[in-house]
Amino acid sequence: MSENTLVGDDAIVAARAFVGATVAEVHRVLYSFGGAVEPDDGALQLTFDQGHILRLDGAADGERLACALERWRDPFTAEKMTPENQTYLEEHGKWGLVELTHSEPWSRIVGEQLLSVEPIGSRFGVTIGALLSFTRGEVVIYVQSDETRVVWGREGLPNWGKGTI
Repeated sequence: MSENTLVGDDAIVAARAFVGATVAEVHRVLYSFGGAVEPDDGALQLTFDQGHILRLDGAADGERLACALERWRDPFTAEKMTPENQTYLEEHGKWGLVELTHSEPWSRIVGEQLLSVEPIGSRFGVTIGALLSFTRGEVVIYVQSDETRVVWGREGLPNWGKGTI
């Protein structure tokens, strides 16, 4: 994430500051290789009507939820691209920002207010995710084994997470 990353309970507090704000854009940070995008693992980035950003992802420890209040930045910009980096990306793929604002089901929350943010805890009492409630649906984001899962609706919660909200 970045120097300004908040983790665990602090991530929930930061996300709750957006309650009442209206979603303007939805993005995910997803991995792609050979033209195929892997939709199962990656951060969720919401842009709100005032231009403020809420990016939720897995923390560096691979266990807790993390939050950043800035746009995702591609570490492989043209200015930083070396021949070695280019070869690596061609052979292994890379992370990239994917806009979902106009894609179902994500388009349902565009123009809608964030109503609440509830923490999802592990059986060890660690904040590993959040349930984001909107006027027209719920989004679950959680970290599992160093991967960030984002699913539409409360039914997307894994069985071990259902009793932790």
